[in-house]
This record gives sequence, C-alpha cells and structure tokens, in this order.
Amino acid sequence: MVAGEAGVDYLLFGGPDEIETPETILERVAWWADIFNVPCVGYARSLDEIPGLVKAGADFVAVCDALWADPRGVETAIKDISVMLSGTRAAAQ
Repeated sequence: MVAGEAGVDYLLFGGPDEIETPETILERVAWWADIFNVPCVGYARSLDEIPGLVKAGADFVAVCDALWADPRGVETAIKDISVMLSGTRAAAQ
C-alpha cells in the first residue's frame, strides 16, 4: 500500500526468485486490482498461470522463463500467450 500511495508506476507481484505460491500471487493481484488504480504485473512461472492472473486483474503478465522454457519453442508459446490474453480479456468483459 505504501508503494501505491508513493506514486509508483506499477507494482510486480511474484518473480523468478520468489517463494510465493501461484495462489498467493493471484490473491495479491486481485486485492491490488480491486483497491488501487496503479497498474500491477503478475509473474507467471508457467503459461498455465496466465489466464488466472488476467482474471484476477493483472494489467500486465510477466512470462519471462515460462516463455523461454516452453519445449514447443518461443514462437508457439507467444501465439498461445496471445490467444490466452485476448480470450481471457474478452471473457472478463
């Protein structure tokens, strides 16, 4: 809350070295999105976490290692991410 009131440009929940569970990250994103206008970023450790983060209210999703570690290749992963983001946003509206 201090960061939001201090005028940050955005806030990241989760990260590659975080010990938070995906459920905890979802809870924090949902809480933040409900209270603040400051954009938040949800960190997805796997591509499967993306729809949940978007539904929880994340303005941005950091995919980092999940993108590069996809065994199907980066191009296929990017296409899937695009579909997940557009499909999830359309369903949320």
